[in-house]
Amino acid sequence: MLAITTLALLVSSVLGDMTLYEGNNGSQDQVCTLRWDKTTEWNFKRYSGCQNDEARSARIFPGDYGFTLITLYDHPDGSKGDDYTTIMINGRVDEPILIGSFEQTQSIKNVQVTFNRHNGLDGKVSRVEVMSFPFMG
Repeated sequence: MLAITTLALLVSSVLGDMTLYEGNNGSQDQVCTLRWDKTTEWNFKRYSGCQNDEARSARIFPGDYGFTLITLYDHPDGSKGDDYTTIMINGRVDEPILIGSFEQTQSIKNVQVTFNRHNGLDGKVSRVEVMSFPFMG
């Protein structure tokens, strides 16, 4: 029981911060800023804090992310039968990381972005899911 409690405390200490933008390369209006301290999800059709079908790019802000997997979906329920992009962060982010498009697979320092194409994701993001795990050792 102690190990599970310790793991739960460590997981809750992971903090993330990401802003979504209406234009590519962090341009135009901010769609919203998402912050998390645990595994979480946002369905933009139900979450009024973000505009549905607007985001085309993102900026991930500095912090200790442990191992974090962010998935952005075209489908509001997270169906992988439509477009989605995964962003894997492995460790600390020391300066803001710009994801200029969700439709480009790329590596930026310790961040790996992988796009899974159906018919395009930029400007059609309807859901974001975050899974965060601390480093232990």
